[in-house]
Amino acid sequence: MPDFTVISSNRLEILADRLAEVVRKPLAKTLEAETIIVQSRGMERWISMALARRNKICANVWYPFPNIFLETLVRNVLPGLPEISPFNRDILTYRILKILPSFLNRPHFSALRRYLTEDNNGLKAYQLSLKLADLYDQYLVFRPEMVLQWDAGQGESSTDHRWQAELWRALASGKEQQHRAYLNQEFQKRIETTPTAATRLPSRISLFGISYLPPFHLQSFIGLSRVVPVQL
Repeated sequence: MPDFTVISSNRLEILADRLAEVVRKPLAKTLEAETIIVQSRGMERWISMALARRNKICANVWYPFPNIFLETLVRNVLPGLPEISPFNRDILTYRILKILPSFLNRPHFSALRRYLTEDNNGLKAYQLSLKLADLYDQYLVFRPEMVLQWDAGQGESSTDHRWQAELWRALASGKEQQHRAYLNQEFQKRIETTPTAATRLPSRISLFGISYLPPFHLQSFIGLSRVVPVQL
């Protein structure tokens, strides 16, 4: 039965010993790449050399970052998504920049209207759009339940932040099923209810040297552990 295993130590060498034991066992699928999730390319190089010393070889290993890994799995399990998401931060910046002027005369946008006064060259509008794109991206990871409530039409109780919900709904209109919070929810449902979805997942997943994961990522890996073994 798949499970979520946590192996802890204050020494990376001890953790590398345990990971080496895990990867010695053949994977279920022939020629499948071993999946080891890391948070830096420096850790990727270190663990590659550590595994090579312990197992005499380290080859055919995929070292994705958590975000890239989960996005790849979502695309494998939920086909038909656009190649580039409209909620990509760079794209979202320019989408905000385009529609923001049409919102400035609304009652809840008075603070933004004051901030953008005398923005003759558009620099402040661009900087604000860049900041808002980053903020919404953070909301999708750290406050997915709030974003899903906004999609459902629920506003913010705080007048100071009500404009964020209004602006988000305009950005998400017609695209509510393409952002990270919704896709993760659908992904978890699909892998638990559709037997064929499991065939599109790695045979096992290891996360190495990661000291912190946002709840959004942690819940995703816990959901995956019901279908495939996950070692942290």
